[in-house]
Amino acid sequence: MVVASVSANEKVCKQDSPPIIDIGALYDSEWTLSKQNVVDEIGEACKRWGFFQVVNHSINLGLLEDTRKVMEEFFALSTTEKNQVKRTQNNSRGFADDELTKQKRDWKEIFDFGSAREDEPPQSIMDGYNQWPGKPEQFRKTMQQYFQANTELAKVLMDAIAWSLKVDPRHFREVFAEHTSFARLNYYPQLPSDANKSQTLGISRHTDAGGLTVLWQDGPGLQVYSGSKEDKHDGEWVGVNPPSLEAFTINIGDMMHVWTGGVYTAPEHRVIANHDKKRYSIPFFYNPSYAVVMEPIPNLQGSSQKYRPFTWGEFRSKRFAGDYADVGKETQIEDWEILEP
Repeated sequence: MVVASVSANEKVCKQDSPPIIDIGALYDSEWTLSKQNVVDEIGEACKRWGFFQVVNHSINLGLLEDTRKVMEEFFALSTTEKNQVKRTQNNSRGFADDELTKQKRDWKEIFDFGSAREDEPPQSIMDGYNQWPGKPEQFRKTMQQYFQANTELAKVLMDAIAWSLKVDPRHFREVFAEHTSFARLNYYPQLPSDANKSQTLGISRHTDAGGLTVLWQDGPGLQVYSGSKEDKHDGEWVGVNPPSLEAFTINIGDMMHVWTGGVYTAPEHRVIANHDKKRYSIPFFYNPSYAVVMEPIPNLQGSSQKYRPFTWGEFRSKRFAGDYADVGKETQIEDWEILEP
């Protein structure tokens, strides 16, 4: 199997790292100094890293434990059973063990599912339809509850990001009014003893496509590049290790980069494979409505028009095509850059 590789002599920074932020004050009904301090911390993290970790959030820990248990039970099923809900070229939702990043196969298995609503409007099914496995028995119910809990947390964080930009939160509430988010269960198998760890990646370096990612992870493996992009050799790879199993890791995506005109930049990140243990994570990708035209927020200080206008639906459909199969070049936000004459 051809898998993503990483150079053995790359630098990996072990010092500075994305901050851990207690966001409890964001749930205060009144504007307080503590709330302002949290907003400022989030703004600084978005500028410096595009990553931060949150504790004291709203997601029920019992639900988190149930979700983890059911996820592990699903991935423990036989490949034949999991393939009964395998995704297709025309349906991005379901199981896959052949995901591509940068035209290289990832060392992982996944299961994607979308909106937890049963009455999805037609515009929200561009990605396809949910395929729910028959086992484990509580899989569907648990994942729908988890999806909704992540949606509520994402809304709180988007309001905080708007405040950090001195933007009316209603701007983001409108573009996410019919959000097209999806969640992904990630299972990274333990590397075989004879596999070359320095030549294998769970996921190759990339930026997330959407607005905001809310990630639960059960241990080390995720790394963010401290500079702009690895190709520019202006930074180092930094571990983003969760302080506890109750914490969530947050990062901004390409669409936030577009909305802010580069004030907040989507960070390049990757996942390292492991000889010692298997690993699980659950990213929730908070994505706008398909019809939203992507362009900078008007009058945002420090922003610039870097990209031609496009819709989220256009970007998402092209990005999935590159995840599913090798189309020669994976779609990147740079494909919409306004070139100098």
